[in-house]
Amino acid sequence: MKIWFPLKYIFNSKYRYRKNLERNQKRNLHHSSEFTKYNRYPSIFKLVQTLYSNQESLKILSFGCSTGEEVKALRELYFPEATIVGTDINKKSLDKAIKSYRKENVYFIKSEQEEINKHGPYDIIFCMAVFQHRKNRDIATQNSEPHYPFLKFEGTIIQLDKLLNKGGAFIIEHTDYNFLETSISNKYTPVPNQNFYRNRPLYNKNNERISEKSIPEKIFIKQG
Repeated sequence: MKIWFPLKYIFNSKYRYRKNLERNQKRNLHHSSEFTKYNRYPSIFKLVQTLYSNQESLKILSFGCSTGEEVKALRELYFPEATIVGTDINKKSLDKAIKSYRKENVYFIKSEQEEINKHGPYDIIFCMAVFQHRKNRDIATQNSEPHYPFLKFEGTIIQLDKLLNKGGAFIIEHTDYNFLETSISNKYTPVPNQNFYRNRPLYNKNNERISEKSIPEKIFIKQG
């Protein structure tokens, strides 16, 4: 039986927490879902691993790490010697990550600019399933601005760009927008021969729905 909003808010603690998060953290929140999965993007992770196989002392940022499964997979399967920083705005998710995965040179921090800056700069930044809003998936949504505008996406990209070393990789998957439309994209070159299409709506910088398929490029290398 479908629960009416007020009753659902009262009796469903997960729903109530998500709604409070959306209200109280609206300025900095991107995607409120805490869904995650261990080794969720193996093809992308493997390609990034290959690109940096000869580089030592890597520092990696998992932006929007949820309960830590992405960080755990990156450390155990792809970058065993790297320093990895996971960050999330959801305190419950972050607490769960901290309790479940304690390893040397693995850190979980609150998603606040000062904290992220303190641990940088980074050689690789993963932003997987962060820059999106669930309502932008609805077929009726033709303009994304009321739910998650391009300027909010771009503003965060600009801040993260400042923390990425030259030659570093910016990886963005499951997003409402095209990284190549941001004002800092001229600093980056997509890794060639990527074919990571995803069947999901794509919006342009004017917040207009322009496609039902994402761009194939997910990995971008910083040139300057």
